[in-house]
Amino acid sequence: MPWMSWASVGLGGLLSGAALVGVLALRRSAEPLMLLACLAGTAVAANGLIGVITSYARPGVTLLTILLGLGCSAGGYGLASSALPSVATRQQDVSLDGISAEPEDSRPLVLVVAAVEPPIYEPSVLADELVDLQASGMPQATIGVTPFLFAAAKTRYRAAGGRSPSLPQARALTERLESVLPADQYAGVSLVTLIGRDRLDFAVERAARSGHRRFIIVNQAAAESHEWERAREELDLLRPEDHRLSVVHTTPLWSEESLADMLVRRTARFAPAPDTTGVALVLHGQSDLRVRRQPQYEVQENSFANRVRMGLVEHGLGEANVRLCYAEWGTPDITETVRHIAALGATRILVCPVCYPFESIATVLDISVAIRQARVSPHVYTTTLTAWGDDPVVADTLATVVRQAHNELP
Repeated sequence: MPWMSWASVGLGGLLSGAALVGVLALRRSAEPLMLLACLAGTAVAANGLIGVITSYARPGVTLLTILLGLGCSAGGYGLASSALPSVATRQQDVSLDGISAEPEDSRPLVLVVAAVEPPIYEPSVLADELVDLQASGMPQATIGVTPFLFAAAKTRYRAAGGRSPSLPQARALTERLESVLPADQYAGVSLVTLIGRDRLDFAVERAARSGHRRFIIVNQAAAESHEWERAREELDLLRPEDHRLSVVHTTPLWSEESLADMLVRRTARFAPAPDTTGVALVLHGQSDLRVRRQPQYEVQENSFANRVRMGLVEHGLGEANVRLCYAEWGTPDITETVRHIAALGATRILVCPVCYPFESIATVLDISVAIRQARVSPHVYTTTLTAWGDDPVVADTLATVVRQAHNELP
């Protein structure tokens, strides 16, 4: 029947368009199923088109049917694309109502806040970021572009080997910090990753219902990032003081000399000939909108990087050969800086992610790509150094700021 052929064209187009979004956005394990659905939708639409051609045998009707199929495919793509932000996990409410007044443990619980990447590609995490960007005033991605943002994030994971090392390193640092702090004074150390439902307000709520009433929130980064500020705001919305909870936040690590000295020593080990060695100190960088809203982030990261820079200069490296650059948004970028240092005559260039607490897709993949794009002479050797990781110095530094915060805790 002709109407069944028309229905096949429309439904097949809808299915193929929606499945294409699934191929782009869903996890790699779901790709074969989505690809099969896309091919099945295309086959159904093609079968319906053949039925229309057989029934009418008129070029005008054939063209109209093709346009119908393409339109339905675009409609399926648009519907699935518009549904992608709905996989976000941040629209979860949390409350401290009903918590008993008597604490079960008077020792403070240490919560280490680390904005790390999920170990594998998670569409919901990117959806969280898109929702947050829209809420902060950034332009909203169009329906046509949104699936390709997910595809780009998935491709970065795939190019980096499929996994991000940041979460295991954060857990290792948390365990090292817990081993440094005396168990008789602290109730323990827990990691808050800010991934999905692992939010700071959730962590405090769970701990409070377990009997904890005193909390030390640790910022393990060099600066007060957007993620850190958002976590604090979400916790403040709970009004913990109204529920007899004591909370104190540590300051970021940008002013810690021990941490800067550790990075200077690490970098200097790879500079046996200081006169011919250049160093590119990589900062994160922010969009103009976030720079206006959180100028302290740029100031703190720059201050910390300059501490490391002056330490390297005191170690014998040329002042012109040690430069700051940005991984994204800011200028100069890594590529430009590596070219500049090479043009100054350096035969060895060290690229140091100076403000990166943990290895990530950025340190594993993006920095390497930026270095290759510099296309310096083959006689110039470039080496990418590691992030802070779970170095004992980092744990000792965090233990120091935790003790300082403990003294301020009611």
